[in-house]
Amino acid sequence: MTEIIISAKNVDAAVALGAEKLGKSVDEIKYEVIEEGKKGIFGLGASDAKVRVYIEEAGEAMEEKIEETADNEANEEDDGEFVVMEGEKFTSRDGDDSTPEGAALKLLNTIISDMGIDAKAEIKGWDKVIPEGKSIPEKNIYVEINGEGLGALIGRHGDVLDSLQYLANIAAGRKVKSGDEKKEYIKICLDIENYRAKREDTLKALARRMADKALRYHRNVTLEPMLAYERKIIHAELQNYRGVFTYSVGSDSDRKVVIALGTPENPIKPSYDRRGSYGRRSRDIDTYNDNYSDSDNVEAVEESTEE
Repeated sequence: MTEIIISAKNVDAAVALGAEKLGKSVDEIKYEVIEEGKKGIFGLGASDAKVRVYIEEAGEAMEEKIEETADNEANEEDDGEFVVMEGEKFTSRDGDDSTPEGAALKLLNTIISDMGIDAKAEIKGWDKVIPEGKSIPEKNIYVEINGEGLGALIGRHGDVLDSLQYLANIAAGRKVKSGDEKKEYIKICLDIENYRAKREDTLKALARRMADKALRYHRNVTLEPMLAYERKIIHAELQNYRGVFTYSVGSDSDRKVVIALGTPENPIKPSYDRRGSYGRRSRDIDTYNDNYSDSDNVEAVEESTEE
C-alpha cells in the first residue's frame, strides 16, 4: 500500500493534493480523514484538515472485493426488480471445503472450536436472485450458529458477528470461479439467535428517539459510527420523519449518521441561548412544524458508495 499524509485548508483540498502527489486522479485513490479543518473565529483558532491518502496494491484486491460486496447490499435500491430462482436443497458436510459454502462452514467451525465455544455453524437455507439488468445470479447462503456461549460470537453491537461474516465471505469467495467461467456470485449471510432482526428493531427505535431529541432541544444529533447497512436502516426509518433529515459524515470505520433539522433543501440552524449552549426549541422550528404538512416527503440523503 502506498500512502501519504496531506494537510490543507479543507478535506477536499487535501484529497486533491494527495492524489496529485501520487500521480493519480481523485477517483483512483482512497482516503481517511485524520483531522477535520477548523475555520476559527476571525482567523483565530483555525487549523488545517489532515488526510491520509493511499493506493491499495493488487494483492489487496480480494479483501476489497468482499467488502464492496457487503456494502452493495446496504446501498442496494429497494425498488429493483428481482427474479427468484428456486433450486434443490443442498447440504455441506463439515470438513468439505470444495464448495464456497463448505469452505465458509469449515472456517467458521474451526474458529468456534479454537475459541473453546460449544456451538456449531450450519446452513439454514439459501436463495438465488438475478438483479434487474444483470445476467449473473447472486446466491445468498444463510448460515446460523447455534449452541452455548453465543454472546462472545456476537460481540458489542454485533462487531464480532460482522467480522465472522466477513471472513466467511472471503473463504467462500476463494472457491468461486472467476472470469468467463463465473456463473454466480456467492454471499454468506451469518446470524446468531436472530440477532440481525433484533439489531434492526433497536436501530429503528434509536433513530426515532434521537430525532425526537433533535426536535425537542433544537440541535443536530450525531450518532456513533456504524456499518453501511446500519446507517441505511437509520436513513430509511427517518426518511419521512417530519422536521428532520439525515446525512452521513466521516469515512471508513468512522462514518456516522447526522440527524439534522429541516430538510436538505431548507436546513434549519440550531439555536443557542445566551450562555452559549443549545437552547430550547426556537420560534423557527415551531413555525416550521406548524406549516409542515403530512404529505411532504423528507428524503434521507442517499449513502455514498464511494469509500
